Amino acid sequence: MIGEPGPAIIYKDMLETYYDSINRLDDYSIIEATNNCYICNRLIEFNDIFVEKFGEKILETDLLDQYISSEKSILCINHFTDILKYLKNNKRNDLIGKLIMIQKRKITYLLESLEEFIDGFDYRSGGFPRFKWRPTKLAIEILKGSSNTSYIYLVKTLKNRLDK
Repeated sequence: MIGEPGPAIIYKDMLETYYDSINRLDDYSIIEATNNCYICNRLIEFNDIFVEKFGEKILETDLLDQYISSEKSILCINHFTDILKYLKNNKRNDLIGKLIMIQKRKITYLLESLEEFIDGFDYRSGGFPRFKWRPTKLAIEILKGSSNTSYIYLVKTLKNRLDK
């Protein structure tokens, strides 16, 4: 845990910026894949299928209620944006509002946890923070996605830039 307050402070700031950007959502532009690797393109297609199926489940079931009750589970920025696009395409502004409210609530909890974690390293606190989980690690995953999905979205972004 030595050295963790520094990254925690940086990621807390980045997460606050992301939180603020949610308030300015207006366009969920679609990012297209640009890689010519057959396997990479299949991974992108499978991710798109998964996002579509996840969106369908939101429309047909109580999946958002399940999502809100999963305390430390937060959609990464990429999947959050993709699900918003799906809901927008299906003209479900009611669910967009609900998903945004849930995401903001979860990010607020994570920001509070990061603040508590950072404060725990303050010499005045009398010791190291006592966490059973790592809020810094979760903040990183929220901002970039998991190692698997971050690659998929990196390829999609690079392809989009090359096509312009």
